[in-house]
Amino acid sequence: MKTTTTAPPLPADLEDLLRRRDNGRITPFRRVVIETTGLADPGPVAQTFFMDDDVRAKTELDAVVALVDAKHLPLRLKDSKEAEDQIAFADVILLNKTDLVAADELDRLAPQLVPARRFGDGGRGDQGRGKQDGQQAHRQSPGCAHEN
Repeated sequence: MKTTTTAPPLPADLEDLLRRRDNGRITPFRRVVIETTGLADPGPVAQTFFMDDDVRAKTELDAVVALVDAKHLPLRLKDSKEAEDQIAFADVILLNKTDLVAADELDRLAPQLVPARRFGDGGRGDQGRGKQDGQQAHRQSPGCAHEN
């Protein structure tokens, strides 16, 4: 499957991937993760699973996951509609780079995220190191999932 940054090629790419799986040309799989870069609008990607008849017949959108940068979130919410859209579309929000932000700043971030959507279970994650204490972090920031 080729890497794309826009949604229009996505239905054809998914069809090709499913066809290769069904023909035994690639290892069988049950899930596909589609990642957008940076502050991409998640709407067109999610719509693919509802608007394209072939894709809708063969797949199911399980969740939209947003990776939120705790260090830069306040600025992104001020200058980027896409940041707001990613949070609004998300079924799960992973809050990362929490090790770069003071605890009181993290506490101020939570209200900006909670009204947007429901959140996964877990805690906070540190920048790519997987340092976590799920129970303690969950009590500190209910509803934010941790990064592994």
